[in-house]
Amino acid sequence: MTNTISYNKRQKNEQFKFTGDGQTISPNQSATMISGYNSSDGKAYFLPITSNGLKVDTEFNDISVLRATGSSAISFTTTGSISTKFQLEKVTCFFSSAPSTSENFTVNLDSGGGSAYDTNLFSFDPSVVSATDIAYIPPVKMNFVAGDAITVSFTNTNSRTYGLSVYYSSI
Repeated sequence: MTNTISYNKRQKNEQFKFTGDGQTISPNQSATMISGYNSSDGKAYFLPITSNGLKVDTEFNDISVLRATGSSAISFTTTGSISTKFQLEKVTCFFSSAPSTSENFTVNLDSGGGSAYDTNLFSFDPSVVSATDIAYIPPVKMNFVAGDAITVSFTNTNSRTYGLSVYYSSI
C-alpha cells in the first residue's frame, strides 16, 4: 500500500502523523532518508523513513534546489548561485533513457581555496547498470564555506535528455 505523505516542519521531539493509516511515529527511531516537496512554500524537505513508519528529522533545514536540463554534455556549477556557507543535501539526475556509452557522471567540490583542494565527491558510470536515475546523497553532513562550489559533469555522448537537481541548505 502506498501512503500519501503530508507533513510540515516540526519542532524537536515532536510526534507527527502521516496519511494512510494515521499512525503516530516516535521521532527517536533510526531511519533512511526520503525527500518530499511542499508545494505551498516551494521548498523541498527531507524525512527519514523506518520499516515501522516515518520519523521527523529534528534538525530540518530549508532546502533550496538548483536545476538544469538539456541533451548535451552536463557541465553544471553552483558558482554564482550560492554565496553563503552551505550544506550539500543531494544531487539527482534523470535521463530519458539509459546512457549506453561508458562515461562517468561526477559530482565534485570546486574549492574556494584553490584547485589544490578540489575533490571528487561522487563518480558513477550509468551505462554499467543501464541507469536512468542517479541519486547522490552524501553519507555524512557535507558543509562548505562561502566561495566553494559543487560541479556536476557528464559527457553525455548518447545525447540523453536529462533533468539535474542539486539540493542544498544555507547554514
